[in-house]
Amino acid sequence: LSFATAFTLVVTPAALMIRENITHARQREAATGRSESIAQAFEQHGPLIGVSAFTAIVAAWVLVPQVAAVRLIDIFGKQIFEQPPSSWFQALESTGFYCLIMLSAAYAYWRNDHVRVDIIRERLSPRGKARVEIAGFVLLLAPVCLVVLVPGVEIVFNSIDKEEVSGALLGTPTLWVFKAMMLLCFAQLLAIGAYVTWKNLRFLKGRESMVYPPERSVRQAYEDEASR
Repeated sequence: LSFATAFTLVVTPAALMIRENITHARQREAATGRSESIAQAFEQHGPLIGVSAFTAIVAAWVLVPQVAAVRLIDIFGKQIFEQPPSSWFQALESTGFYCLIMLSAAYAYWRNDHVRVDIIRERLSPRGKARVEIAGFVLLLAPVCLVVLVPGVEIVFNSIDKEEVSGALLGTPTLWVFKAMMLLCFAQLLAIGAYVTWKNLRFLKGRESMVYPPERSVRQAYEDEASR
């Protein structure tokens, strides 16, 4: 039962996702002669997107296996050994997932790979989509980022002064690192959101060829053309 549970909930979805992404990457590499990389993000889009790609890709390679391993140990520990995981394991899992989200959210937004509930936007023209993105940044994304960033700096320094401990790092006074990670996430979101808004304003003036963040099919066509 424990093996079936782990296989169904963790291993199979992860394997299918990895297989799909590897297949897609190989197809792109065969078609263009180049593979997606952090260096490619720097080359095509500059340091802002390059740094975001670096944090996201490194986080994915490090944290996805860690979170999956901890979850598997949790399942097998409960089902086979009838031994619930320690509080440290639980903290390690939740902290790993938190770090993965914080370090990859901005790059996912840039690549338009985050979850969207498109009811109205998908029915609009390209110019309509650009206006929606601009309004979304001005009315929602930017204010939320500022609400987090403005008091966030003081919260991080208070955490350092109070030597708040982290359960995931064995009680060491490093909780400030994870709080600072949230600041990094929202700073990246704010910067990339502003960059996307600037791109969309240029699109409305006829100086860009597509809406940002571009849809996957459009983005791939652009990247394939740029890599030739």
